[in-house]
Amino acid sequence: MPIDHFNRNDLRTFKLRYLINTKYVQVKNNPPIFFYSGDNAYAEDNARDNGYIWELAQHFGAILIIAEHRFYGKSSPFGNVSFTSVNYLKYLNSKQALEDYVNLINYIKYKRLENTKNSKVISFGYGYGGELTVRLRVKYPLLVNGGVASSAPVHFYVNVSSNPRPDLKYSSIVTNVLNKNGCKKEALFNSFENIRNLSKTINGRQYLNDKFKFSNISKINSTDDGELLIYNVLAIFDLMAKVNYPYSTSLKRPLPAWPIKEACKPFLKAKTSEEYILASFEVLNLWNNYTGKYKEIDLWDFSPPSEAGDTDGIFE
Repeated sequence: MPIDHFNRNDLRTFKLRYLINTKYVQVKNNPPIFFYSGDNAYAEDNARDNGYIWELAQHFGAILIIAEHRFYGKSSPFGNVSFTSVNYLKYLNSKQALEDYVNLINYIKYKRLENTKNSKVISFGYGYGGELTVRLRVKYPLLVNGGVASSAPVHFYVNVSSNPRPDLKYSSIVTNVLNKNGCKKEALFNSFENIRNLSKTINGRQYLNDKFKFSNISKINSTDDGELLIYNVLAIFDLMAKVNYPYSTSLKRPLPAWPIKEACKPFLKAKTSEEYILASFEVLNLWNNYTGKYKEIDLWDFSPPSEAGDTDGIFE
């Protein structure tokens, strides 16, 4: 794939991974193509976690394509250094990803497979991947004939009293879930205020880096980084509410049953400033390292979903 689809003078390319399954095909000419627009996950994870697309592909005799989003999984345009500089990360956005998928669909139809030039393409996606599915269908209606998007907010609005639209109702729902599980506004704000104060000094930032076990790329080096840490805690709660199941799951990542309840326990027990700070660490650790596999934590600071949404409305 071109690293930059919008600069014809940039001839650099990278390998975009995808999974393909043709065993359900029932007709020789132009079988339907089901295309899963990948999000911030490995292609294998999306293949495992979205069983319904396999069932539908089998029922309709479709070719199944599961694309991997650039910069995620093993589709790294710049290898191991892809996340080390804004000069690389500027190519991590939904517009570039959309063009990747258009190129991939055309490659499948006209080069990879035979007798698929006139195949109808239906795109599928969940969350951010669902947003990409919507954009594929809207922007390329002649290429993508239909789309099935789940939990895919196309627009995001500030949840203020002057706005009669209930577009941020989700944020108020997340707030209610947090309250019911013990993550009271006062407890969270206590933790955040302590994080802000510590991020103002060298010793305080070192304390945060040590306690949160941040990798070199994610270390707190400024007050802005402290705000990024707070944003990540809120963003994790926002994401966790979507998978707050009564049973353990590996959807997107390994999590225990009722993960929000588990994440809120440290806030319920906290009494000292240090305990409130560490309660925020437990949120990050639960989301990023529930299995204990990793020794360090990376903050999710560069990601296409940030183009579409925010944490506005949670405890506001």
